[in-house]
Amino acid sequence: RAAHYSPRRGVTDTPPSVALKGKGPASGLSDQVFLHEVLHAATSKIIDRPPDVATRKVVDELTDFAQTVKGECENIVSRLEAKLEVWASKEGPYLTDLEETQLEVARRLLNPDVLGGEVNRAAKELITYSMTSPGIREFLESIPITKVLKPGEKPRSLYDNLVEFVG
Repeated sequence: RAAHYSPRRGVTDTPPSVALKGKGPASGLSDQVFLHEVLHAATSKIIDRPPDVATRKVVDELTDFAQTVKGECENIVSRLEAKLEVWASKEGPYLTDLEETQLEVARRLLNPDVLGGEVNRAAKELITYSMTSPGIREFLESIPITKVLKPGEKPRSLYDNLVEFVG
């Protein structure tokens, strides 16, 4: 990994840090990776130890939302892999460009280091990836929230919901 955030829990005289390994594109370090780790540094403490009841409520809702996004990813992977199996014996385009992108991003998000691992970590990763990865932001924008809309209410996406939590 080109960069890594370390909360340094249990070490009272050492502050949290972002470690950078190497420099430049060849090392895997990019502005996007650096910003991702800095966002971890800015958000992890409050997610790990909310300072009050109101913040705890928001963190709990964000954690539940991360599990909702994980469930949507699992549904997308299942649906699109089934579609690929049906098309395996036929000629022609297997998936649309949007479906190929959704499948790739959903698989990436289901990685144990992102949404596929520890529940608390999933909330932190959802925030940082959505703020630093245009592909993940576009993926979340492409998934509509299935709910009954009130008159005049615009359709919303998973990304819209995430923005409410962070805002």
